[in-house]
Amino acid sequence: MAALYIMIVLCTVAALIATATLITTITLITVVHIIMIVSIINAISSIDLLFISIFGFIFPNGILIHAISFILSTLNIMAIITIRY
Repeated sequence: MAALYIMIVLCTVAALIATATLITTITLITVVHIIMIVSIINAISSIDLLFISIFGFIFPNGILIHAISFILSTLNIMAIITIRY
């Protein structure tokens, strides 16, 4: 009888650990996808701002700022894609 109780407890613990692991994995994947989407949007907006600032509509020194921002965004996306796959 004691063996049955021990087995039930062990199975319950194993099920809880498996569930926790699954939830953690799903959460991490979701977070990575959100970061990827945000980074891609960030890169696209940086490209737009870069073109606008090349034409000098915003700031005279805007080219440098947006170029740096675009490079950082691109590196960010590359890093995330490398980690993901």
